[in-house]
Amino acid sequence: MGLLVLWVSFPTKAAEGDDAVVPECKVEADYLEQAALTARPRNKNESFSCFRTVDEIPPDHFLIVDVRPSDLYRKAHIPGSVNLSPDQLMNTVALQKRRVLVVDQGFSRTRMAELCARAGDHHFDNLTVLAGGVAAWSAAGTRMQGDPGAIARLPEIEADAFFTELARQRVSILVDEGEAEAMLSVIGDDAALHRLSSDVPLESQLARLFTSGGYDAFFPLVYIGSRPDVKAFARKHRSIHVLELSPQELRTNHSQLLASASQRSRIPARYRCGG
Repeated sequence: MGLLVLWVSFPTKAAEGDDAVVPECKVEADYLEQAALTARPRNKNESFSCFRTVDEIPPDHFLIVDVRPSDLYRKAHIPGSVNLSPDQLMNTVALQKRRVLVVDQGFSRTRMAELCARAGDHHFDNLTVLAGGVAAWSAAGTRMQGDPGAIARLPEIEADAFFTELARQRVSILVDEGEAEAMLSVIGDDAALHRLSSDVPLESQLARLFTSGGYDAFFPLVYIGSRPDVKAFARKHRSIHVLELSPQELRTNHSQLLASASQRSRIPARYRCGG
């Protein structure tokens, strides 16, 4: 069974008296954008032009803006950073001429590429996105502030984020050799999947993979499993993230996400055009 993606159609409202239609209203579009976490992507503007790795950034020259949810920011963050949502950042006129370094969790390239594209429209002259986010910052050995347990979990991701990036073909998957076939039945045959052997040293396998596969700070690799040595390695490598689920658990999560997206696509009256 391949990966299922949910198409969500955006209704338009017929004009009275003729067959003309008016453009979708923003409130409907925004609602469905949030609801359909596993939907195939809409055609949004994206740009990777402002992405930089941690090695390319002199952090003392930037105001660091962390765009993660506030609860995650409180648990672990870069010292001296401020916490704003992406919309708050874009609408803060006082920051438009500042040198701003934007960080998120580090896995989703899609949302940060959209933010990078928006920056020019909002008159930001010097906005930079840290590729790999706070996870890459921590893996580089740069100081973090907060709960040690939360800092150690920075490479870990959730199933909804994984499926969102998988639908955009912006992630490659690493699984234990014995789980590969079961995993392919969940994510589909087209996914970029690599098998991890228990008979070969971990570091040599990953070194070959990164050398031959072109994976770097701009193209994350997700290990799906629970091997402690891989999780420990991910805390030191800027491009490896961890999703600690079995194939069966991943299948269940995917089914739940699809059901949730389908249910949420029934737009409440307050979000409908003219509703």
